[in-house]
Amino acid sequence: MIDEKFSDGLMKIDLGRGVIRLDFYSLSADKVDAKGEPLRERCQRIILTPQGFVESFNMMQNVMDKFIESGLVHKQEGAQAQPAMTNERGNA
Repeated sequence: MIDEKFSDGLMKIDLGRGVIRLDFYSLSADKVDAKGEPLRERCQRIILTPQGFVESFNMMQNVMDKFIESGLVHKQEGAQAQPAMTNERGNA
């Protein structure tokens, strides 16, 4: 069995010293911002070579294309793709 981790999203991407660092976040269970929204807390870092990053990016682009084709997200010119369905806070 592989070690699985959950993340609510990607917080930051850095390029330095020839590697790419991807910092993932989880929403805090007990800390909120001024608007009452859960704070994002870094939970994991993945470090990739440039080749590994490009390969990963291509795989994610293929999945995004499938999301768009199936209607799960809507592509808008000059803007980021948006989820087709949202909850009361506007989140997918």
